[in-house]
Amino acid sequence: MSNGPLWYRVSDQTSTPQYIYSELVSTTKPVPVVTTGPTTTPGKVIKVNLTAQNISAYENGTLVHQNLITSGQPGLLTPTGTFQIISKLHPATFYSPWPKGSPYYYDPLHINYALGFQGTLLFLHDATWRGSDFGPGTNVPHTVNGTQMTGSHGCVEMSVDNALWFYNWAPIGTPLVISY
Repeated sequence: MSNGPLWYRVSDQTSTPQYIYSELVSTTKPVPVVTTGPTTTPGKVIKVNLTAQNISAYENGTLVHQNLITSGQPGLLTPTGTFQIISKLHPATFYSPWPKGSPYYYDPLHINYALGFQGTLLFLHDATWRGSDFGPGTNVPHTVNGTQMTGSHGCVEMSVDNALWFYNWAPIGTPLVISY
């Protein structure tokens, strides 16, 4: 039993420690949010469309950036709902929460730019291993140049250039809406 607040370390053991407060982590799925048409929300808003496999940035209701993404694979779907950007990591190493031998295990991954979103341990981030393999159909098993690929482990993946753009554009607290 703990005498104080619980914090989860989100950085590797060889780097400067970075933590997230346990009260910001949730295991319950948010209620889906249905959005149609352009946003009318003032300020900055990020919208992810899981059907179109794209991400859009709006500022004061005007689309300012859009690119293709790859979302969660079958069994590890990207959650829908309304979140906030709660962390910005540059660079970062992601470690698999699944043990070796699990079908979901992955070797440590170098990430250049990552934006964590509220209530989860999921990120908007670059995925150099994908090359240019983003967009519709990349979140399900498929073959690219003879290599078996599938979607993410629930994160929203994009090219390094696009991840850098969002990293520079979105401050902590930016709303993020993920829907179909």
